[in-house]
Amino acid sequence: PAPASKVARRALGHAWVAALKKPITPKSVRLAALRKCGAMLGAMPEPLRLADAFVAALAAADEVEACSALRGVFTLVTRHGLDAPDFVDRLVALTTARTLREAPADLLGA
Repeated sequence: PAPASKVARRALGHAWVAALKKPITPKSVRLAALRKCGAMLGAMPEPLRLADAFVAALAAADEVEACSALRGVFTLVTRHGLDAPDFVDRLVALTTARTLREAPADLLGA
């Protein structure tokens, strides 16, 4: 459930920004953090503060890691006005046999 108070939502946003700026290991934890944070953007008062973390992950060489950032970037582009001109090209490029096989099921709508 989303935090009800404005102060709690602001604190949540600051915590996610701080967490995603740090190197997170192992890789599985980093991927889970990106997916969870992307799902919670609606509860944050300033979701665009996370744009750098999501765009950097989307640009990652690792396709599965980039897929984990898709929900966050998509939400920021469609609901919060983030300008990401290469988003559609990157999305198409990520549609590979590997990502369809290895990406988490929730990203594929399963």
